Amino acid sequence: MASVLATFAALAMVFLPVPWCPWAAFAHVPCPGCGLTRATLAALQGDLRGSLLYHPLALVMTPTVVIAVFRDLYGYARRGVWGEGHRGGRAMTWFAGIMAVAMITVWIARFLGAFGGPVPVG
Repeated sequence: MASVLATFAALAMVFLPVPWCPWAAFAHVPCPGCGLTRATLAALQGDLRGSLLYHPLALVMTPTVVIAVFRDLYGYARRGVWGEGHRGGRAMTWFAGIMAVAMITVWIARFLGAFGGPVPVG
């Protein structure tokens, strides 16, 4: 049932005029992840400089999320178990913690003018 609700929520975000970032819509400032989508698209188009300006952690975060999603899909298709992309023991827990700290650090640094300053909200 939860996967059905998640599917409907994802479709609603794509087809309804729902703000992509609730944090930015509410607070009117970019969230720690703002710019990741634009950075990923820029990297896929070969614009690494633009990617780093949109979000300097995109080149690490995007592959990590993609791998986790494919592990989830594989586990679900193979064994009917959702959530395998989130397992990985102590190393994955440390990596997730380090990435969370890095995201917050970059977010604060951008407000202080680093990495081109905050990403425009809109």
